[in-house]
Amino acid sequence: MKKRIDFFQKLTRTDVRDVIFFLTVPPEEAVDRIERRIQAESSGKSSSLRPKWKYMHENVEDLTNIQNEYDSALEEIKRRANPKIITIDTSDRSQEEVSTYVTDVLKACLEKKRITPIPVFTAS
Repeated sequence: MKKRIDFFQKLTRTDVRDVIFFLTVPPEEAVDRIERRIQAESSGKSSSLRPKWKYMHENVEDLTNIQNEYDSALEEIKRRANPKIITIDTSDRSQEEVSTYVTDVLKACLEKKRITPIPVFTAS
């Protein structure tokens, strides 16, 4: 894991961030969501452009292994720096709830550092 993180940092030229959000969902629920998405796409109820082949390796066992990889990566990052790692189980939260929480945490961190976020303007 150490070599992988070293490579990633060299590739991206980034240091460990002050705050890391780790969004998670139990593998069984992830597979259920994938299956519901596939059903919605095949019935025409969804407009996702994701090809079906992207789902072929997403099963409980593979997703559990991936979860373990992330856990190892976060442990290595903790050894290198002292980031605030926030794990969010998204099982019972909507995308809006998760994004609002992340935004609130980041705003609070920026205020502590006395950094004013740049306003984002959307074209209308």
